[in-house]
Amino acid sequence: MKLKTLLIAIVLFGFPHLSFSQTNKFQNYLADFLSSFPENTEVAIGIVDKDTVLKYGYRIKNGKPVTIQNSATLFEIGSISKTFTAALLMKEVEEGTMSLFDPIQKHFSSEIRQDTYQGETLSILHLATHTSGLKKNPLMSYKRYTHYLSKVELDYVPGLQWEYNNMGVSLLAKLIAEKNHTRWSNILKQNILITLEMNHTYSNIKEAPQENRVQCLKKNGSTGDCYFHKMDDFHWASGGIISNVDDMVKWIRANLDNDIQTDIAFVQKAHDPLKDTIKVQYFTRYNPTQGIIWQHYQGASENRIICHAGHKPQLSAFLAID
Repeated sequence: MKLKTLLIAIVLFGFPHLSFSQTNKFQNYLADFLSSFPENTEVAIGIVDKDTVLKYGYRIKNGKPVTIQNSATLFEIGSISKTFTAALLMKEVEEGTMSLFDPIQKHFSSEIRQDTYQGETLSILHLATHTSGLKKNPLMSYKRYTHYLSKVELDYVPGLQWEYNNMGVSLLAKLIAEKNHTRWSNILKQNILITLEMNHTYSNIKEAPQENRVQCLKKNGSTGDCYFHKMDDFHWASGGIISNVDDMVKWIRANLDNDIQTDIAFVQKAHDPLKDTIKVQYFTRYNPTQGIIWQHYQGASENRIICHAGHKPQLSAFLAID
């Protein structure tokens, strides 16, 4: 049986008494939890609480977690990339250049054959909440997707049904980029990465340096980069970002800081739960609802978890804010 290396980057916030993270009890909890993971699994964890940051790294050897240093190891954050797109959308909204309720066609340079059905028009909000109903598979180039939109004829009411859609977020990012007459990756760098000094976060696998990337065990026994496929730039905004726990902690803090600097305050605007009216079909016991790309989960208490996951065949990432 071939064993694969899996990296799970977990960046969490909100423990009520963070000091317990440094106790034997917490370490024992981690050991028990991680012992069920496959051999050679690598795990990177970052925890943020106000000014306190804790980082843990492990590799599973002989069924037990062995401590390693991996907070600087680069990995694909997968669909967590979408949370950056959400922030950039809200920057446009805040500046008045786009509205969540704008028809897609208002910002789309090509023609959508039919964007309205029974009085409801495909909007920016539909793209940001996975309720557009547009084609989601297979992943295709922007040119092919534009061709699809030029032929599409709606036979459903947009906004009525939630279905996770990578292509919709890719289109949303393209509209933002076209509005700024540049690439999405340039907007990401100029407005978020540079401002937050996320110096080891990259928009795609081609841009990221070769060294210090997490490695996966391949079927032939060799090791190599962990990535699903070589995405083109149309899909970077929905799943292409490469980062590490050191930088993702900075992203979490930007989403949490009550005294966030004004030139990055748009980041937190994306936390709007939209009155919890859009139901998500995952983990229904936690009353999940769709916000502006972020998902909201609520348990029996009043606590609300805002989160997003990212998945590739040999890699999973999860980011949550309490």
